[in-house]
Formats: sequence, structure tokens, C-alpha cells
Amino acid sequence: MPHTRPKDQLTTTEYALLGMLARYGEHSGYELLKLARPGVGFLWSPAKSHVYDVLPRLQEHGHARRRVVAQTTKPDRHLWRITPRGRIALRNWIETIDENPLEQRGVLLLKLFFGDHGDPASLVAHLERFREQAVAKLARLREIQAASPPTAHDQLPLMTLRQGLVGTAAQLRWAEEILPELRARVQNSDSAARCAVSPG
Repeated sequence: MPHTRPKDQLTTTEYALLGMLARYGEHSGYELLKLARPGVGFLWSPAKSHVYDVLPRLQEHGHARRRVVAQTTKPDRHLWRITPRGRIALRNWIETIDENPLEQRGVLLLKLFFGDHGDPASLVAHLERFREQAVAKLARLREIQAASPPTAHDQLPLMTLRQGLVGTAAQLRWAEEILPELRARVQNSDSAARCAVSPG
């Protein structure tokens, strides 16, 4: 069952870095920033200095470990890897169902991006809540639209309302498109688990 509260509370940047270390393996801070650009960087893009500040903090609390590689003509390389404690923290974060994923879409998308490191069922729960909230928001916006006959005075506010309608409808379509795929991942995971424990 998905968790309702994280057991090891970190910042979003710390969780994102743990996710990158879990996904890509041991890397320097500079390499992690380069790896982020074509992928997760569209969801999360911290300053270089911030990443360099956060990685030692992860080590301090046992979530990451540093290995220093001496170099003769350049500064020593500091390579980071996730620890078992870090993997547990990452998994708990991914499996924590947020109260308002519709308004915190960046966090939702990060959890989906790194979802291979959590229970597949938690991703379904995330998207089901997201869809429920999108349905409710779309209904409210449509009520406002129906109750607001267009006048010259309200033209610009109604344009902003239309943006909300279009954007929320698109978010709802996205959730409904990927939910069957996420449910299939749960079934595949369950099948693989049953095969693993069945007698040979």
C-alpha cells in the first residue's frame, strides 16, 4: 500500500538528486547537472552551486557517499553514489501520495520520472488522485463559465478562464491516457513476483 506520510523528509532537490544517483549511478555533481539537461532538467533545474551544496548534505545524513578520485592536472573529482538509506528515503518519497498533486505537478512528475525506484501501485494512486482533482477543477471552471455570460467588461477575465479550461482538460486527458499503462505495470510486477516465488 502507498505511504501517506514520508518517513525521511528531505527537500525536493535532495530527492531529485537521489533519484538521479539511483537512475544513473555514481557521478560527480557536474556530471549530474549535464545528465539532467535533456531529461529531468525540464521538471527540475537547480543552480549549479545549489547541487554542490546539497550533495555533501546527503552524505552527512547517510543518503549518499562520496569517493574522491585524485587527478594530477585537474582538481580531484568528487564522485557520489546513493546508499541503502538513500534508496529507502527515495522509495518512501515516491510512494508518498501528496495531498494536492494537481497544484504540485512538478513534484508529481519527478516522482513519475523516478517511479522505477518505488512501488508501481503508488504511481497509479498518484495519477488517480491527480485525475480526480482535474475532474473537480474542470467542473468548477465550467460552472464559472456557464454563470458568466460574456460582456465587453469581462472579456479579458474570460480569456484567462479559457486558459484554465484548456489546460485542465489537457491535464485530465494526459492522466487518463497513462493510467492504463501504469495499471499494466502493476499487473506485470505482480506476475513477475508470483513467478519468482513459485516452485520451479
